[in-house]
Amino acid sequence: MLKFEFNHTNYHKLLEEFSAVLTVPVVDNRLEFPAKNGYGYMQMYELSNGLHCMVNDYTTATDIMMKRRKMEDYHFMLRLDEVIHNDPENQQPADPKRGVSLTNTTFEWIYYAPKHTRVRNINIVFSDTWLATWLGQEPESEKLLQYLSNTAQAMSLDPMDNEYKVWFEEIQVPQCDDRLKAMYIQNRMMLILERFFNRLLMRIDSIHFDSRISSYDMARLREVEAILMKDFSVPPPSIAQLSRTAAMSPSKLKNAFKEAYGLPIYQYFQKHRMNKAKAMLISKKYSVREVSRELGYEQLTNFVKAFQKAFDQNPASINGEA
Repeated sequence: MLKFEFNHTNYHKLLEEFSAVLTVPVVDNRLEFPAKNGYGYMQMYELSNGLHCMVNDYTTATDIMMKRRKMEDYHFMLRLDEVIHNDPENQQPADPKRGVSLTNTTFEWIYYAPKHTRVRNINIVFSDTWLATWLGQEPESEKLLQYLSNTAQAMSLDPMDNEYKVWFEEIQVPQCDDRLKAMYIQNRMMLILERFFNRLLMRIDSIHFDSRISSYDMARLREVEAILMKDFSVPPPSIAQLSRTAAMSPSKLKNAFKEAYGLPIYQYFQKHRMNKAKAMLISKKYSVREVSRELGYEQLTNFVKAFQKAFDQNPASINGEA
């Protein structure tokens, strides 16, 4: 397995570091995969409006794991992903898995592409300052920025519908004069950003988002979140215990936590518990049974069911036990 870790959002630096791992050069902000690792490319664009973007289209010839460590420097990443895992023994083409997601650097990000996986994605990175400047005097900008601040460690997801797909393909395979390519790419990147945040605002309105979570309450919610993330080997505290920590009523805690982190308390715990399981399996340092015990499962079958529910695959297929 090829493993690559980083702790920044500088795409120039990312290409240089990954090229050193692959032992290939970066030419004109483009990295071509060597045959031993696959084929295809990673292409970086630095646009005139301050955006940095990475456009990738590659197929793996070995398992690849990329990990971005948690950072204090606060940035957002908007990602459009299309992933196809091709089984050489199956002649039928696999269905692509597509999605649009907004993540940020306050939590760890792990991406795993098994051998024979085609990865096509577009990554747009920007700071909270850039976003605030871009939104400018838009009437809903304060609501949107407050929502993103309150949901600091949640991930916002969108399906990749036909409108996204059109821009995705136009960026992946530009049909324009090379002299206008930067303008062409920037235009479509901005259309993607506009559509994503417009749809996010619609979702905020549909759940009647109230941006009046005080800074004091957010600090208490972060204490609760830290308790949940501290130790996955034991069951999480009860709502009653957590509400005492937060100095809130149980109902206020449940509502405020979901608003701030995007999921109910125990679903949030379970999501990160399963992400921890996947990271341990990807490292190939642990057996499925060891991971199950480490994460507090008394019955191996219960862990396997939970993992399959979260990732639609058997945990043994991750670390090679299958």
